[in-house]
Amino acid sequence: MADDVQSFEFKPALMRGRDNWTLDAGFLTRNGELFCSLDNVAGVRFAQLSARHTHSSWLDLTLEDRKERISCNLPPGDESNSQFLALAAAILADLETRKPDLKVAFGAGGAVRIAMFAIGLLALVFGLIVWIILANGGVRESRALMAFLFAGGFVLFGGGLAWSYRPWASAAMVPVETARLLVAGLALDDQPEQGQDDGEAPEDREG
Repeated sequence: MADDVQSFEFKPALMRGRDNWTLDAGFLTRNGELFCSLDNVAGVRFAQLSARHTHSSWLDLTLEDRKERISCNLPPGDESNSQFLALAAAILADLETRKPDLKVAFGAGGAVRIAMFAIGLLALVFGLIVWIILANGGVRESRALMAFLFAGGFVLFGGGLAWSYRPWASAAMVPVETARLLVAGLALDDQPEQGQDDGEAPEDREG
C-alpha cells in the first residue's frame, strides 16, 4: 500500500554522505526532516542523462510554492542508484493514488536541455566545417577519407544530440501510472545480479 512506511538510503553523489529518505502517508522526509507533502505536488519530471563515464538521474517535484529535486549521480548498477530509482517509483506510486490524473514529464528540461542542444549543435557545425574544408581541397588526398569519416561521426552525433534535446520540442508527458511502471522497470533492471556474491568464497569451501 502507498501509505505503508517505506525507507530508502543512498548517496546523491560519490563524495557525499548517505541520505535517509522515508515516505509515510504522503509525507516525504530526508534525514528526519520534512521534505514535502505529496498532496502539494502539482507537477513531476523524471530524467536520466548519461555521457561517457558520468550518469545523472533526478526527480523534480513542483510544489505550490517551490520546486524540489531528488537526484543521484552514481551509475546504473550502483546500490545508491538502485535505491534512488526505488524511491522515485515509490513516490510515483503514492502520487498515483492521490492524484491519478497527474501527468509526468519524461526527459531533461530547462538549462540541461539547452546545454545538451548547444553541445550537439557545436559538434554538428564542427563536422560540417571539416566537410567544407575537404570540399575545397584543404586536406591532403591521403588523409581525405579519414577526415571525411571523422567529420561524419561529428555530424551524426551532433545532429542526433541536438535533435533529441531541441528546446522547442514539448516534453513527453505520460500518465502517472505509466511513469510509475517505467521507473519501477528501471529500478528492477538496475538491481545487481544475484548468485555470484551470495555464494561461498573459494577459500571457504571444503575440500
